[in-house]
Amino acid sequence: MFNKIHHDIGTHVIHHLFPQISHYHLEEATKAAKPILGKYYREPKNSGPIPFHLLKILATSLNEDNYVSDDGGIVFYQTDPQRLKYFKNKSN
Repeated sequence: MFNKIHHDIGTHVIHHLFPQISHYHLEEATKAAKPILGKYYREPKNSGPIPFHLLKILATSLNEDNYVSDDGGIVFYQTDPQRLKYFKNKSN
């Protein structure tokens, strides 16, 4: 139920490849894309009603992906060096 309401994780890749496809067609589009993607398609982990297995990934992202720099033509999430230094010193 959680996955159906909060964007089924199994169709997430197709959503990013083809954002114009309505959410109610993503399962059908995913089935059609699997043979084309072949070995590059990875089936997501199955979860219960709430995807608890994603909590570790979320925690890692919150600790490492802190900001997007305004520098450069290509921007991406980065770890704040000062924050990383703080947490490394705190763990020792």
